[in-house]
Amino acid sequence: FRGWLNYNRNGQIEIRTREPADNAYLRASSNKGTTLLPINNIKPWVSTFDGFLLIGVGVEHTEIRKVKSVAYSPGCNNMPIVVSTGGSIIATVSPIEGGSLTNRGVGYIDFSGTVGENVEIKLTFNNTPDDFTIAYVTDGVESISTLTRIIGRYLNANPDFSNYLTAYTINTYPNRLYIQCEAGFLELDKPLEYDHIQAEEVMRVEAVFENCGELDSDASSTFDNIIIDSFSWNTNEIDNTPNAYTCIYTSAVDDFNVAKILPRTYWDIVDLEGELNVEELDLKMIDNYWQAAYVTKTIAIENIYGKTQFNWRTGVSGFTLDIGDVVTIRHDSGDGAIRYLPLWIESISYNLKDLTTDITARLYISGAWNHQVQEVDQVLTVSLNPNFVPFTPDSTGTTGGYGWTTQSYWYPGLDARIRINDNDYLAHDAWGPDTRWTKYGPSYVFNGMPIPNVWG
Repeated sequence: FRGWLNYNRNGQIEIRTREPADNAYLRASSNKGTTLLPINNIKPWVSTFDGFLLIGVGVEHTEIRKVKSVAYSPGCNNMPIVVSTGGSIIATVSPIEGGSLTNRGVGYIDFSGTVGENVEIKLTFNNTPDDFTIAYVTDGVESISTLTRIIGRYLNANPDFSNYLTAYTINTYPNRLYIQCEAGFLELDKPLEYDHIQAEEVMRVEAVFENCGELDSDASSTFDNIIIDSFSWNTNEIDNTPNAYTCIYTSAVDDFNVAKILPRTYWDIVDLEGELNVEELDLKMIDNYWQAAYVTKTIAIENIYGKTQFNWRTGVSGFTLDIGDVVTIRHDSGDGAIRYLPLWIESISYNLKDLTTDITARLYISGAWNHQVQEVDQVLTVSLNPNFVPFTPDSTGTTGGYGWTTQSYWYPGLDARIRINDNDYLAHDAWGPDTRWTKYGPSYVFNGMPIPNVWG
């Protein structure tokens, strides 16, 4: 959790958290004059074109454009997907196809068989040297459909996979894992003025602030919204500024004793600069190494590499911004040109009397977020209710208007029976999102409370 208490515009105290800016990378070089920008993942721009696009973050000729539309790509068509399984699990791959400028490419993996314990499933994507492998080891309690969804979560949580692919399932085919290509193009409102090479970063920013100076010929110079003499930044180094961070935390795996983290950067700074100014973070409220290391890393990145602070005043357009928003700034006077640096707003003050906004911001670095993935739903391999048991009907009949005559109607491992006061209740697709219950006994009441019959 990275948040703080903040007073909103209604005078209420609220919790604010920072989120990473939408970003992607050029998957091919783009020459000046083009309006189509090939990027590895267009998903953040499919639903909204809000904000501005920062093209070539950190390079000499960074540009600002608006996104007009998105187009998909055939780049993933027939990309190799190899799945190795063990035990009684069978995986059948249909390669990605159908990708074009108007359609995403989609392939799928069909899983079948029976899930055993400690079976390793390996999925390898793409050609060498760009290939990567993701593995999952079964617990032995998963059904095939549960296994399919778990592997989908594993894939989406992997940065190599989510870089340009998405995995998903649909209720109609619960044992099929779809693999969707996210590579595509962003159509720009104006042609590029400079060449950009493969792997340059592009980023969505909420606002652009600049004083155009004498550079009106630059196609990116469309704003002149920094109030004169309001811009400043701390160019002077402070002797006691920390250049390395350590932390202490509570280690649950070591009988909850206090442990200490010394990042590699701690020693690199000594070698490079010879003088170490260490700040130790008190993270004893954290009980595991990974969370403590994450907090220490992000604070180190922001306070060491992002310690430069920028201040400026703008007009009423700043009223739409808030703490944590990522913006960009350009300033062509003073101690040197600052060309479209991405910044995150640390503090903001709205002046209603003269309709101006005072902003303080720090350098935004994607490296603080580069190991993060999209939040994913968890898949339970068994129900939370201990009374659930796997069930396969062994007779014929009807329940709630739905007929079942053979075992094949029921998906093995997907159906369950719960017994309450010697009455059986059956669930169809008990592990999935479409659970449906029906009574299989003489009573619909348990401890005076009616049991819903959502089938009949």
